Amino acid sequence: MPHEVLDRRLAIQQSSSPLCYNGEVMKRAAILFAVMLGLIVMLANCGSTVIFEWLKLVPWGDKILHFVLIGFFAFLVNMSMNATSFRIGRIVLLKGSLIVALLATIEEFSQLVISTRNYSVSDLVADYAGILCFGSVALYLTRRKETR
Repeated sequence: MPHEVLDRRLAIQQSSSPLCYNGEVMKRAAILFAVMLGLIVMLANCGSTVIFEWLKLVPWGDKILHFVLIGFFAFLVNMSMNATSFRIGRIVLLKGSLIVALLATIEEFSQLVISTRNYSVSDLVADYAGILCFGSVALYLTRRKETR
């Protein structure tokens, strides 16, 4: 019995650590974030510009938002997948980053056929840059956790 209590205390200590990444928690966070992104896309597709007017006040605001939102989504997806990766030669590719890059590419190209939206290569570049940066952070944190 005392051994079980010690195990529970250790588990609580580890789970309350800021560097403890529970895959299930990250998976739920990624799903909630995906829903939020979906709502943002729906509002933009419906031509709701009032919500996005403040972006015009910030230089490069739209690109920064693309970088942060899509990048953070890639971070959450990669963390929920424990930064699962594979190699092509010397290049390490994160599966979560590839999934998010595919979704971002589809969403950006869909804007070519939606009259209320504007396709932008620079938005896609900002998305990819965010995926690369935030994916690298997920890879680093996951590998760091494994070496502890």
